[in-house]
Amino acid sequence: MPAICLLSSDADWKRYQRCGDLRQQIGALQDGEYAAAKTEVDRLRQELGQPPLPPLQATLDEKTSQ
Repeated sequence: MPAICLLSSDADWKRYQRCGDLRQQIGALQDGEYAAAKTEVDRLRQELGQPPLPPLQATLDEKTSQ
């Protein structure tokens, strides 16, 4: 169920829209060339005995929480 939030100003609404736009762009990247590249990198990392890379969204969430 999506979260409900109250937007107190036009600036809040624009930020909310921009966030949605960025989420769509991230989704397109994850499903496109990034997915193919990540698969190849994860395969190479496995050959080297390293764990796979975390999903792109997890990396972005970690960066924004810092």
